[in-house]
Amino acid sequence: MIIRQQILQTRKHLSQDFQSFAALKVMDQMLTLVEYQNAQNIALYLAIKGELNTLPILKKSWELNKKCYLPRINIDNKMLSFILYERHNALIKNEYGLFEPLRNDKNRIEMTAIDLVITPLVAFDIAGNRLGMGGGFYDRNFSFKKNNKKHKPYLFGVAYEFQKIQSITTNPWDITLDCVITEEQIYSFNESIKS
Repeated sequence: MIIRQQILQTRKHLSQDFQSFAALKVMDQMLTLVEYQNAQNIALYLAIKGELNTLPILKKSWELNKKCYLPRINIDNKMLSFILYERHNALIKNEYGLFEPLRNDKNRIEMTAIDLVITPLVAFDIAGNRLGMGGGFYDRNFSFKKNNKKHKPYLFGVAYEFQKIQSITTNPWDITLDCVITEEQIYSFNESIKS
């Protein structure tokens, strides 16, 4: 897909200063949302290849005594499991170059017990559709939300403003986001979220 390649190329060339600025602005906006304030169990990702850096959100969440979980990919069934991540926990690099927690079933959380998921994305549109890297991991894991937007967890995308596009062609299995936060704005796609 051409749009994916264009955005990935742009993202790859962002300056460190702009990436740091955007990450802090997104965190500041995240803090204003009641859904984040009330969340106790938060799943997020660790950024690679110019993705919006979630470390400020992770560190702030720890300060606020929230439990943070990172995804671990199961290659066999193409599903994610989310493992509790605490300061000084070991991480390993997986086949995709992503850092993930060691397998630990006792620290794994059920998808429906997560309050808020902060998702990576390549692009999003004005209807809350998300273009990812093409693996479909988040769509498969949160397919139970397809017909019930009110079911936990909230799905929040974080991105740079330039990743917003007019329209994304969707598939029947795609899950829309509840909200996307950029360095410029909060976009709400769920009527219960007030931006």
